[in-house]
Amino acid sequence: MFRSVFSIVLSLVVALNFSFTQTQKRTIPSFPAHTRNSFFSHVNFGVSAGLGISLFNSPDLVDYLNTHGVSNTVGEFQSAPEFFTALEIPLSENYGVKLEYAHLFTTYILYTPYQSDEEYTVKMPMLLVQKLFPDSITMVKLGVGAGYHFVTFDETIFGNTTRYTTEGVGFKGEMEINAALSEALFAYIAGDVRFDFFQTLRSTHRVTYPIPYGNTLFRNPTFSFIALGLKLGVIVYL
Repeated sequence: MFRSVFSIVLSLVVALNFSFTQTQKRTIPSFPAHTRNSFFSHVNFGVSAGLGISLFNSPDLVDYLNTHGVSNTVGEFQSAPEFFTALEIPLSENYGVKLEYAHLFTTYILYTPYQSDEEYTVKMPMLLVQKLFPDSITMVKLGVGAGYHFVTFDETIFGNTTRYTTEGVGFKGEMEINAALSEALFAYIAGDVRFDFFQTLRSTHRVTYPIPYGNTLFRNPTFSFIALGLKLGVIVYL
């Protein structure tokens, strides 16, 4: 009798284990063809989009705002939302390229003592080279790249808006992780660091607006910055 009971229990354990294994195979999505080596033979490109937040430091922007505001002080580090979209093209199982467009913006309200509204926007197209580390259900990518970026700074006082612009080169390093939600749809998680270097800020009339530097000196602002970013979104592989 003991042997019969043992045989029945053993049969149930084996059956449950087989059922659990099959359930895992059905519910855990993976890259197409379910093998990392064959993934790139089934994929031509990936399209991603999402929203992130950046913590950035622009000494010129901070000094400009604090110079013109009298009742509020802007901190050294500022946070700003950042929208992004990208086209990713694998070149092999280990390397790929990424064409990205990101849009960072933030606003400020100053009292001088009248109210002025300031809007800071950076448009950041970029080309990156990526090192790929594919797995069965995730993809890790390390990328570096550069692009030519464009800044607009709008200052509105009593309904009149003055636009300042500048442009320059930006560099970026990032780590991106894709986690499978289905065979084509993946979660997108990325962290990055940016270094942007701009020319002198000028108004629509090509006039500079110097800001104090020390006790008696003035300098022309560029609004160059360094930033750390975190981004969430989705990527579809086609």
